[in-house]
Amino acid sequence: MGRLMNAEAEALQKDIPPQLAELAEAIGKKANATAVFGAPIVDRERTVIPVAQARFGLGLGDGLIAKGLGGGMTAKPLGFIVIDGSGVRFQRTPQPSLAPLAFGVVLGLAIAMRLMRPPRARLAR
Repeated sequence: MGRLMNAEAEALQKDIPPQLAELAEAIGKKANATAVFGAPIVDRERTVIPVAQARFGLGLGDGLIAKGLGGGMTAKPLGFIVIDGSGVRFQRTPQPSLAPLAFGVVLGLAIAMRLMRPPRARLAR
């Protein structure tokens, strides 16, 4: 999904209720790396700036019995920018691998299936 062009964004804003627009603006102002991971760090001749991917979502419901409005935000560290005497560079933050989690889930399911199986009848000798 790509970014909206200005004309498309303006057309969508006309359909948004004022409460939802206010909530979106309030969350959007706070959805940044500084809010989640802190301000840039300056140490003598070096500055380190955190970089994150911040996302937020909003929802509005209006039914016969109840109405609701809500939103949420998530942020994921991507890395940091280092500015020092040798220049400016971006250092990527290592992202966790899901392979160990997937292995654990498969192993846990295999053990659970084995334990739930009825015991075998033993032959008398």
